[in-house]
Amino acid sequence: MVLRQLFRTKRMISLILNNHLNGTDNNGQTVLHRAAINGQVDELSLLLTLPGTDVTCIAKDGCTALSIAVSQGHAECVRFLQEKSEQNSFVEILRHIKN
Repeated sequence: MVLRQLFRTKRMISLILNNHLNGTDNNGQTVLHRAAINGQVDELSLLLTLPGTDVTCIAKDGCTALSIAVSQGHAECVRFLQEKSEQNSFVEILRHIKN
């Protein structure tokens, strides 16, 4: 279990270092989508601290990280992503008001 988690984290770090933070796989999924699929709240938290991470990114199947977490039954991920999505929406609203 620990080795599996270490491998996932190592792969995520590798993708980030290779400038693929919002890069997608063949399904249009980002590392954020993959963390949601696997129920990895710590990884979601890490990814969302990095500038440029798109919490609203939509994969080819129309899913966001939040909708994936819901469908997989990862309640802790759902709560976390809901909070981050709300914060992101609020920031976008403020940007539009300033302009």
